[in-house]
Amino acid sequence: MAESRLADEFKKIEKELPFFAPVAGNLRHYRGWIPGPANSPYRDRFFQLEIKLPDDYPFEPPQVRFLTPIWHPNIAPVTGEICNDILKISGESKYTWSPGSDIVSVVMNIIAMLGGVFNIQSPLNEAAAKEFLKSKKLFEKKARQWAEEYGKETPEL
Repeated sequence: MAESRLADEFKKIEKELPFFAPVAGNLRHYRGWIPGPANSPYRDRFFQLEIKLPDDYPFEPPQVRFLTPIWHPNIAPVTGEICNDILKISGESKYTWSPGSDIVSVVMNIIAMLGGVFNIQSPLNEAAAKEFLKSKKLFEKKARQWAEEYGKETPEL
């Protein structure tokens, strides 16, 4: 069943996430680019993600991280680790990982997170979270600076 699921996911990724591809043909390891949402400081830039599927996938969530540095309360600025309920088996929201979830839904959730869906109660980047709470304007300015410095105008395929 696992190999069939991986093949089905690959087809869906190919169709819905055109800037993603398996690394060295491995359907358990992807790299790709997501666009910054238009209504955010990340607009007009692309950010690279890495997705690794564990051996127990889909019963365990994928491991996803940013390879592009990004200033965001729920993204570790050095490692790119992401704090998002969809990447957890259980959590504070109803949007946690389940075997019925898929890679496309995870990526769409991460894009929405860049659009302003923050979990300030559980930050991986405490400095960004404090800055956001103190001054949204200053946070957005710094996030935009990082986006312009590290994000790409076009995805590198």
